[in-house]
Amino acid sequence: MIVVIVILGILAAVAASKYVDLTDKANQTHDKAQLDACRTAATLLYASNILASSTTNVPATNAAGTYWPANTNVVYSNLTDTVTWLYATNVVYNMTNGVWAATPAP
Repeated sequence: MIVVIVILGILAAVAASKYVDLTDKANQTHDKAQLDACRTAATLLYASNILASSTTNVPATNAAGTYWPANTNVVYSNLTDTVTWLYATNVVYNMTNGVWAATPAP
């Protein structure tokens, strides 16, 4: 009986560690999808700004003199869902070239 309890304890410990690992991976995947959505929205706004060549929707040129959206709020407002980060601790948008970068939690 004790052997069975020990084996069940070992199996429970292994299952718990696998569950925690899956949770971290799910959060990372969620943030990667959010980052990809932001990149796509920024690229669509960039194309829209080039085609429009005006300031009707989003500034045609931002402070850096490019057609990329001026800041993250402009990009976020063009997404249908609210952007939430589960794993990333620092998300940076470069308005001169439209590059998004995220620093994961340690």
